[in-house]
Amino acid sequence: MLPPSLPARPLALTALALLSGALASGCAFTDITVHPPPASAMNVGSGIGRGREIVLAGPLADVRLDRSRCGMKKNGYNSDTASIHCAVPPPQWLTQALADGLHAAGFVVTAAPSSPAPAAFVNGQVVQFFVEPKVGFLSFNPEADIAVTLTVSTSSGLVADRRFYWKAVHGAVAGTDDVFQAAADEATVEAVQGMVVAIAALLDRYPTAGVANAPIAMAGERR
Repeated sequence: MLPPSLPARPLALTALALLSGALASGCAFTDITVHPPPASAMNVGSGIGRGREIVLAGPLADVRLDRSRCGMKKNGYNSDTASIHCAVPPPQWLTQALADGLHAAGFVVTAAPSSPAPAAFVNGQVVQFFVEPKVGFLSFNPEADIAVTLTVSTSSGLVADRRFYWKAVHGAVAGTDDVFQAAADEATVEAVQGMVVAIAALLDRYPTAGVANAPIAMAGERR
């Protein structure tokens, strides 16, 4: 005689829990490296730059609390199991991505002024760049967090600071390496779009900002 069968509901719940752990684990114990998205992905929309010159000198400063890696993997128990590294350090990654986005938007991007009064000088800091999964019951969603502080200044004395933050969540069912790359790509594109649009909007508000000896007072921004 066969032994009495176990109740269907506990068995189903156990199976679901095991499946959830298996999906979330994936290759959870192997370090991976993510790469910057291609320049073609930074297409914010042509025209808003209107040929104005932006001086983007050198990479952004790196002020992240943890500079040893760009993210982490987790298993089904939400434990840190492996590291995610960046093929290019985040300051260079985001500086190049921002340059690509500005260029695609119609700005002229240089490392040093080519005219007496370029539209603006841009520099800043990478405050956060981290990719990790948000593991739930039967869900595995890699997310990437990027935080940047930008300073835009002009030869006329304008200085404006702004803090940006983005979170990109890439829906997934398993912890394969490509989903971490997708989250990093999506966050980078969102970050570049936000920064380029903000820079263009600022310069549109102050069309003489790049003109030498034309001081400008800005409400809520320092000079």
